[in-house]
Amino acid sequence: MTVTVVVPVWNQGALLQNLLDSISRQTLKPDEVIVVDNASTDDAPGVARRWGARVIALGENRGFAAAVNRGIAACSSGWVALINSDVVLDEAWLEKLLRAGNETGASFCCGKLLMAADHSRLDATWDLIATSGFPLRAGNGQPDSAAFHSRRSIAMASATATLYRRELFASIGVFDELYESYLEDVDFSLRCAVGGFAGIYEPETVAYHVGGASGGRMVRLYARNQILLVRKLFPKELQHQFRSRILVGRVLWGALALRRLQFAAWIAGIVDALRIDVEPDPLDPRKLEQMLLESEREIRSIYGTDLYWRLYFLCTRGESR
Repeated sequence: MTVTVVVPVWNQGALLQNLLDSISRQTLKPDEVIVVDNASTDDAPGVARRWGARVIALGENRGFAAAVNRGIAACSSGWVALINSDVVLDEAWLEKLLRAGNETGASFCCGKLLMAADHSRLDATWDLIATSGFPLRAGNGQPDSAAFHSRRSIAMASATATLYRRELFASIGVFDELYESYLEDVDFSLRCAVGGFAGIYEPETVAYHVGGASGGRMVRLYARNQILLVRKLFPKELQHQFRSRILVGRVLWGALALRRLQFAAWIAGIVDALRIDVEPDPLDPRKLEQMLLESEREIRSIYGTDLYWRLYFLCTRGESR
């Protein structure tokens, strides 16, 4: 099976160079690497060209979703690996992930992302989402423990570093550019889950993520996109059923923004969301409800002692499941 790597980039050419170097060291080389440039103002496109990648220039910063969609449209391989430019891959990343996908028949495959600054701690594994519409990366910030050492079926994966069958995009569609950046992969994963397309988590596949985006722009987009996600994908009956949880989730996230001195950005994101006309595309309510409840139970098992989630479950205790 052929594999194309698609890398969206906006500046930080040095980080992109580290990723491309790690691709050069892969035990299984991809057939093509496409770097989609969101109008970088540094030498990131030059770094990609000198390495030998195919560069697609968007001419303006249109965000993650538009960039990866352009890369997906430009390739014809059997598999597409979407990788952030601030990731470094273990040398067997692609070989092990492709093997896991072929062995299991999964529609998408992700591995273990460790923090680049501390390889003993997880940056991400698979994704989860609460009934409030609040998503999170399972294991984020936790030690790399036995709970994350087994291969398993998953419903959701972050697009930070994930391998997808290209035919999946024909079935589900591509990433919704409504979100620009952040939560477009959550939207995509929910559509996959309700559509019956499952993924696989392969812990033997390891990569390292720099990450660190936590400024006002991220908080604003994240706050906006949480609301857009619920308005777009949650049927009206689920919005009503989970209305208390949705409200609690928003308030608690606002409290986090206040603690991080980003409350103004959080308010701005809410205002942005209310100004956007969303075309609803509700998912099957029965399937979505089942998936959300199962995911929330897993959040409780992993993050039951975390202050945010302790407060969330305390405030929503006694609601119908």
